Amino acid sequence: MRAPWTSTLLDRLVEKAVRFIREAEKRHASEFALEVGGHIFNGIFKGSRELYGRKGAWGRDSLTCIVQDDDVEISLDQLYMCIHYYVLTKVYRGQRRKAEPPALTPWKWDRLWVLEKNPGALVELADWGAREKISLRLLLAVARIVEPFLAAGGRLDDLLVGAPDEPSRDSPYKRMARILGVVERWVESNASKYPPHVRRRMIAQIDKMLAMLPA
Repeated sequence: MRAPWTSTLLDRLVEKAVRFIREAEKRHASEFALEVGGHIFNGIFKGSRELYGRKGAWGRDSLTCIVQDDDVEISLDQLYMCIHYYVLTKVYRGQRRKAEPPALTPWKWDRLWVLEKNPGALVELADWGAREKISLRLLLAVARIVEPFLAAGGRLDDLLVGAPDEPSRDSPYKRMARILGVVERWVESNASKYPPHVRRRMIAQIDKMLAMLPA
């Protein structure tokens, strides 16, 4: 039987079907992670972030028993991801007055777990990650340095750089100068972590980069 479509139209329908299947897989993966994470967090850990944070051996053993069941096809890492995804999206809604969280993958939400106790920064990174389509690796790298960067006097805005054509109050050079200034202060305040010659070389390199920036 001949196809009721031209070959060109049929190719387009196939492409559309592929996109639909991919989107459905992502959607169902997120729903699965949210449901599993909520069930585990509210059941075993009584919906308490404090209890989950200090779960100890009993909590870890309970999660291990779940993934070792023959009828459960999920790894321990995936189970932790589900819990983190559920908790962090709930934190986001609390910060944004119950607004829907941005469409990050569950694994990207998992990488933001290091900011679980810093809701303000968590929300900013989640929005930035979705808006700029930040990779999982870069999202984790930025999330890990947020707290020490802020503690050293840095500005969160300087880490969350947008697209090159995005309007900004500051030039890239001003951002770079502020970031390098924070790094230099951090090195100086943590001098004991580096041998003297290494610290001097680091400071000299930072000063050299600062000198290269336009005034």
